[in-house]
Amino acid sequence: MKYIEINKKYSEIVTSYLTAGYVINTTTMCGSEGERAKIDLTNGNEIIRVLVRNTFDELTFLDGIEIVIGRCNEKFVTPNSSEERGDIWNDRLEVIDTIRYHKIGFDREARQTIYEAC
Repeated sequence: MKYIEINKKYSEIVTSYLTAGYVINTTTMCGSEGERAKIDLTNGNEIIRVLVRNTFDELTFLDGIEIVIGRCNEKFVTPNSSEERGDIWNDRLEVIDTIRYHKIGFDREARQTIYEAC
């Protein structure tokens, strides 16, 4: 699979939350931990982060990408706040789901990395 499939999966996940009534929670997205993409969503009671980041499997020595869906449980971070001090740290999320892809090759003609879901 090519990277566009990862983008599609990410979009499907975000769309499913928006369809369920969640809205984008802008004030918690200002920091960066080097992820490729992230979006914070809220239903007014909780904040869900959907992020894409690079990975490296130390057992197989394979590079990859993962989509992580996590819930923020930090007490000082509140949904829909206008205060810009509610950073969410990726390593403190309550992980709901993780979808992993390993790099397995490169299509030189298309100039695309090839991934495999794992």
